[in-house]
Amino acid sequence: MRRGVLHSLVALVVLVALVGAGRAADLADSKVWLGATLIHVEFTPSTATDGLSAGLRVDFMIPGQPAAASSLRPGDVLLYLDGKPAPDLDAYERIVRNVDPGTILSAEVIRDHQRVKLSVKFGRRPSDWAKIAIDSRKTCVQDGLQSAAKDADTGAYRAAFTTGTSVFRCAYELRSVDDLSKAVVVLARAAPHLRPVPAIPSEADRHNQRAIVMLGEATGDADLDRTVAEFGAAVYEAPWLPDLHLNYGLALDKAGYAAAAIAALRDYLVLAPDGRDAEKAKQRIAELEVLAEDQKLWSRFVGLVKYGDGSTLTLELRGRKFVVRVGNTVGKNEKARAGDVVLTGTIHGTQFDGKILLRPSAPNDVVGITNPESSLRCFGAEQPYDATGQIEPDGTRLTFKMKWRTFDGNTCLVSSEDWISVPTWFTARASNP
Repeated sequence: MRRGVLHSLVALVVLVALVGAGRAADLADSKVWLGATLIHVEFTPSTATDGLSAGLRVDFMIPGQPAAASSLRPGDVLLYLDGKPAPDLDAYERIVRNVDPGTILSAEVIRDHQRVKLSVKFGRRPSDWAKIAIDSRKTCVQDGLQSAAKDADTGAYRAAFTTGTSVFRCAYELRSVDDLSKAVVVLARAAPHLRPVPAIPSEADRHNQRAIVMLGEATGDADLDRTVAEFGAAVYEAPWLPDLHLNYGLALDKAGYAAAAIAALRDYLVLAPDGRDAEKAKQRIAELEVLAEDQKLWSRFVGLVKYGDGSTLTLELRGRKFVVRVGNTVGKNEKARAGDVVLTGTIHGTQFDGKILLRPSAPNDVVGITNPESSLRCFGAEQPYDATGQIEPDGTRLTFKMKWRTFDGNTCLVSSEDWISVPTWFTARASNP
């Protein structure tokens, strides 16, 4: 990992970890809105900030909405709203929770390192506010890519760089991988021509350093997802820095998201085609492409599976690890615990190999245990059975078999082990065959 994009990289083969989670919010819980994306940022406290070390940066304003009609500008960092500190989105929500549409509140922001006082008039949240937000970002991407390309063609590299950065951030919020890559191409054309070289934003370095610490402390999938999100936040802040894309790609790789990792590593190569880690990145991309092809087959089955009695299972895929968990249980299955793993193993092509984990204390149609007391006494509380599975040739169904044992409930002696089909209710169907 490159620490803070300022230090050397630990070898690429040390694979460090969504797909970053959404980092910004047009808060949906209040009846008013600004029509702006606000992002929590941290900074060195000073007299200009009244000693505050955090605020909300105005990152994107939807044309025609209250923020755009006010004296706010993109890049402003909100310190106070209605005389109250607004260091994060929770504080902001508390301030505006009981505000009525049309209310004007005082605000204090940092703009170009100067403290500025202004007023903000809040509007009524439209019923289709989410669509408005998405459509505005789509326009940001479409118009911005055209504008940035023209600027780059005419040598207006500073304008192309600024627009390319905005386009990348809009595409990031839309989770549009193709548009992210197009924005990176613009930045790769423009950034080398800029003098002085763009400074490394403190927020980019902060998120990158935090991610490296989190990676070192990660003990499970949830920790890796948090690490991915933190690396993604660093890329969001400085998408022109190749090392950040490299770290992000490696983080996605570690977390098991092959396609997203490939995209991030390719962005690194666009920005640093002759970088010292370019050959290693190319090699890893080739390896990940094989995994990504298999994941694409199985990703159609990933998600929440609901059944007629109200019970649910969740199907998860990371790398080659495929896991099925209890999502919710009702009726005769109610003794199973939400989150219990009932199946785990690895995928290869269309095939699955692993274990089904049975708990006699929670009999159900999957396990088929009719003598739970004897099973519990003979084999313990968690009983792994060999399992296989496959995606059917038409690609629409995922079926499993398990190696079932027949045993004497008194002596616990196993008389036979036979492969049986897992009941049909456990069959998963593709969400988008």
